[in-house]
Amino acid sequence: MTKEQFLTKENLVNILSGATYGNSSVQIKSPRKVYDKLKEEFGDKWDEMCREDVWAEVLLHGGKLAIYDLEDEDEEGNAPKIKVGIEDFGRAFEKWRDERPQDYADFCTENDDFYTGWNFLQYVQFGEIVYG
Repeated sequence: MTKEQFLTKENLVNILSGATYGNSSVQIKSPRKVYDKLKEEFGDKWDEMCREDVWAEVLLHGGKLAIYDLEDEDEEGNAPKIKVGIEDFGRAFEKWRDERPQDYADFCTENDDFYTGWNFLQYVQFGEIVYG
């Protein structure tokens, strides 16, 4: 699979869902401006969309997501944040596919789980697996 084939709404939703469901190590937020624009564009359908659908639409419409590393909060509870767009997901995909062939195979055969998604999201955040 090429990165262009990977960067579909369905795949983004699947990987983001797997990475974040029950994960207390990460938080993702959508930019308000893009969120509001898409909410208006999608109308009534927007209220039926899950958070992963929203995040995928933000990425596919050129927006950036804010990803917070809750494992590295400072004493005041502030977590490091990075902003990532679709191009970051594309770069992460290629590295993840090449360096984590079992994760990639599990994703392609729909045998993916939390760790498949979490490992991918770490490639987006850090360019490598930081949290084993």
